[in-house]
Amino acid sequence: PDRDELVTILTNMIEPGKESNFAKCSDRNSLRVDYDNGSIIHYNATQISRNGFPVIFSKGNEIGVTKKMSTSAILQIRLMHHCGSGPREFGQNLFDTCLKDCPCWEGQTGCVFDVECQGDLKSSRRTCISANPTTSPPMAPPTNPPIRLRPTRPPIGWPVPPSTDAAPAVFTMPTPPESVCHKPPLPVTDMMDDDTLAIYDDYLQDHED
Repeated sequence: PDRDELVTILTNMIEPGKESNFAKCSDRNSLRVDYDNGSIIHYNATQISRNGFPVIFSKGNEIGVTKKMSTSAILQIRLMHHCGSGPREFGQNLFDTCLKDCPCWEGQTGCVFDVECQGDLKSSRRTCISANPTTSPPMAPPTNPPIRLRPTRPPIGWPVPPSTDAAPAVFTMPTPPESVCHKPPLPVTDMMDDDTLAIYDDYLQDHED
C-alpha cells in the first residue's frame, strides 16, 4: 500500500500490454511492514521498459540488484509463518517476539520460559540458547617472556659489579660504607688549593662527631 512513498512508476515508459505488472495492490495486508524496495524479487529500473529507459525510480535502495534476502523480507516471512495460530502484525512481533505459540530460534531474544524456544533450546537471560552448548577446553595461561631490565648505573664512588656475559640484570644497590654517610668523599681534596683545603679541614673537624 505504501509503494509510492519509496518508488515512482513512469507508466508511459511501460512496455505495451504489461501495465498490469505495475498495478498497485492497495488491498494487500503487509502486516505493517514497510514496502521493500530492496527485495530480491523487485524489478530493476528498466525491466519491462518500452524503449530501454527507466520505468521505476527508487527513492531509497538501488532496485533489482540485491543478491540476498532483505531484512524486511525475512521479517515478513517470519510474521507470516512464525506462529502456529497464523500471521501476526509487526507490532505484535516487536513486543512479544517469543511465545509458546511462536517459539523462537537459537540466538533470538525475547523469551522468558523454555517453552518459548524451539526444540530443545532453553531460555537464558531472555535469549534462546542450546541446552547442551559445546564447551571449548580452558585456555592455557599465556607464557610471557622474561622481562629484561636495563642495569642501573651506581653512584659515583660506589663499587661497580664485575661485568659478565650473562643477560643484563637489575643492579642491586649495595649498602653504602659508613664513611659515605658521615662525611663527603675525600678524593675531591686533590682539586682544592691551599686556602680551600684549610676551610675544608675545618669543616671536617667541626663534623667529626
